[in-house]
Amino acid sequence: MPNLKELDLRGNQIEDLPVGLFTDVPDVEKLTLAHNNIMSLPTKIFYGLPFLNDLDLSWNHLESWNDEAFSYVNMLLRLNISNNDINRLIPASFKRLNSLLALHLDGNYLENLEKDSLVGLPRLGHLSVNNNMLKKIDTLTFDYVKALGVLLLEGNDIASLGSEAINDLVTSLRVEEDWCVGLHSLTELDLSGNKIR
Repeated sequence: MPNLKELDLRGNQIEDLPVGLFTDVPDVEKLTLAHNNIMSLPTKIFYGLPFLNDLDLSWNHLESWNDEAFSYVNMLLRLNISNNDINRLIPASFKRLNSLLALHLDGNYLENLEKDSLVGLPRLGHLSVNNNMLKKIDTLTFDYVKALGVLLLEGNDIASLGSEAINDLVTSLRVEEDWCVGLHSLTELDLSGNKIR
């Protein structure tokens, strides 16, 4: 099926993704693997999908992945890994996704966004981390995502944030110094449902 552009495998109770699974569909641009039972991503799982620009891995059981799992999808624009079992983003998890514009991490178990979690995402404009368990966002976490325009953090347990870069957006917010220094493109910031005081 060399001309196939969209491949939808949602709801098939898929548990394992063997390496080489997608080599016969090299022209796929949109791949949906949502609502399965996938727990891990092998290192070269997306090898052979050079045109993939939309990947949906939501509603699985992913906890983490090899830091090379996304090495072969340099054209990826949208990545949805919402509603999985992710409790930590390994630093540089997305280091090869230079084209990524939107990242959805909603409904996981993230407690902290570490400083190097978003390395390699220079074009990221939309980051959604709603309904996690975020308590803390490290200083300079957003230093690598200068194009970020939309940051959604609704429904977390955030008690305090960094300062200076968001002072123009709010009038009463306790923040830590340098929390999001350099987010000059930020146009929307959703912090509803947190414990900010």
